[in-house]
Amino acid sequence: MGEAPNTQPERLEIETLETISLVEETNLLLPRNQLSDEQAMALSSDRRFTLDWPNPANGFQFCLRSNGWVGHLPLGEAILVVEPKVPAAQIFAMLELAYKLKSFEILEGETSVEALEDIFERIAHILAKRVLDRSRKGIYRSYVDRSDDLQFVRGRIDIRGNLRSALCGEPRLRCQYQELTADVEDNVILLWALHLASRLGYRVARAKPPG
Repeated sequence: MGEAPNTQPERLEIETLETISLVEETNLLLPRNQLSDEQAMALSSDRRFTLDWPNPANGFQFCLRSNGWVGHLPLGEAILVVEPKVPAAQIFAMLELAYKLKSFEILEGETSVEALEDIFERIAHILAKRVLDRSRKGIYRSYVDRSDDLQFVRGRIDIRGNLRSALCGEPRLRCQYQELTADVEDNVILLWALHLASRLGYRVARAKPPG
């Protein structure tokens, strides 16, 4: 018998790639053989970075600098990880101030945030927890406009549409009405964010999706 198909969603495992780490707005010297020509060209053409090619002044090494950008950047067979120059734990306080958020309260069992990966995991944990809290209280719903052929009158009758269909020999009762639904943009954004978060590789057990 063949093996059962894998029904688990594919996850992006950062640990399987070679990692190049640096801190924003600081110089990182890389040996000439650590970057391929394709990787070097990609970084040279990216305005988020400054890359000096090997020369006598830098010991015939690459000199890479992030121009204020932080995050993870796929780079061929490697991944570039740029850590913020400020302590990662302070980023949440900065987010609260910049976006006028009430608070990123400390979660139960929360540990200190020391690296960029910890920020992603903590945000994913906060997102999942608050979506669960919201679902217990009731998912946000809103009225949306609908237009459909019905058996009974609902809302307003689309007189022009019904006359047009009757002249074409297809009599129908088309109505325009509003429907209360949870299928709204706000909820779609949350669902998509949860979907993307579930595909990441997590280091902390409490942040990992079940299964």
